Amino acid sequence: MKIPTLFLCFSALWAKAELPVITEEMKWLGYFVAWDDKYYDYGFGDDGKGKMHFVKGKERLGHTDFVIYCKVQEQLKGKWVTRKLAEENGLTSESKGGRNLSEPVSVTFTVTGGTKVEFMQVKSKGQMIIKPKILEKGSENPIRAVVELSIPDIYKHSRRKEQLTARELKKELRSDTFSAVRAEDGKKIKVKLYDIEIDILGEDYLKKGAREIEFKSSKIGGRSLNAGQGSDDVGILEIKPSKKLYEGMKILWIPDESKLSDKDCYFTFSIN
Repeated sequence: MKIPTLFLCFSALWAKAELPVITEEMKWLGYFVAWDDKYYDYGFGDDGKGKMHFVKGKERLGHTDFVIYCKVQEQLKGKWVTRKLAEENGLTSESKGGRNLSEPVSVTFTVTGGTKVEFMQVKSKGQMIIKPKILEKGSENPIRAVVELSIPDIYKHSRRKEQLTARELKKELRSDTFSAVRAEDGKKIKVKLYDIEIDILGEDYLKKGAREIEFKSSKIGGRSLNAGQGSDDVGILEIKPSKKLYEGMKILWIPDESKLSDKDCYFTFSIN
């Protein structure tokens, strides 16, 4: 997929103030920027988090908040640790913010320790795109910029699943699936969300991560939440499932640091 030339050329400029917020529409109060699409809307808040909601008609359906976190991580004693935003000017931008902008929006994250990372966001051809860039390292330790997409338990407000028999659970979730393209060989795997015996992180599934994923559910109108990246070799999607697949999962996009300057090094997500 090609993204706008403007997006690729967008410069990282230092900002002078903290993020302003949208004030003219109630549902976006507290958000710096927001976009609408046919089956979802997405907003990035002044707290540094994004939220995507499933939309049916022009109304959001409840309990379908998919949260997006832009994270700056530092490796300490062999473990990746997410750094907190700096107390002053933790989030800054020279972008104007607002609704349904066609141009990219850039936000600089400054975290404890002094590292600065720019996350640029834009909507293109029905997909949200996030592209990171490390501007300044505040540590000699390894630093990485990642994007995390959190899929909640969108079934928790329906019948109590722990009281269902295996047959009843299968009927309840019969059309709901999770699919992915494996990172190591490009093979597509597909499982039913009701199959609680499957180890999605097993050798035959996603032990080494994915290139793209699809989460399809009747709770979002039988549509699919999709996540991927600009090209196959720019990074990896690490899957962190709940104990049972239908209870949700986290998708962590980890770009290859050596690829961050590539035009195709970006994360995508949408509901189709």
